[in-house]
Amino acid sequence: MVVLAWSAASIPVCAQTSDARDLAALGDRSADLANSYLRLWSESNEAALADVHEIYAPRVKFFGRAMDRRSLAAEKKRFVRRWPIRTYAHRPGTMRVQCNPTTRACVVKSIIDWKAAAPQRGAVSSGASRFELGVDFSGPQPLVLYENGRVISRRRS
Repeated sequence: MVVLAWSAASIPVCAQTSDARDLAALGDRSADLANSYLRLWSESNEAALADVHEIYAPRVKFFGRAMDRRSLAAEKKRFVRRWPIRTYAHRPGTMRVQCNPTTRACVVKSIIDWKAAAPQRGAVSSGASRFELGVDFSGPQPLVLYENGRVISRRRS
């Protein structure tokens, strides 16, 4: 049995630089997607729901549950009806992105601050959550493979 061991010293400098640039580009694209995602979900119910079919993979893991796009769209539609007014923002300085160059996938983690309101119910909820988004870059366009998180503080009125 032959075992090949690679070290950074055995890879040409141009390959190291190219790989580092590629990894950095994946990280930047993942951060941009996560920022756009929160901005869209803060602005428009119609665009946010249409976004499900654009950015999510055909099968995703959504807060621990495996589902297809249609089920995910239905879940998000229920949420939009319950909370028609929403604002989400990554807390400055909390976003971290880790990418795997072999699988061309990245994970974006941050803390998000949010506020949701339902004027028809007289309800307002705000707080902070841990946020995690898994993004796949192996195909022709980036696709969200999973979304996860948990509330870390909440205020209701």
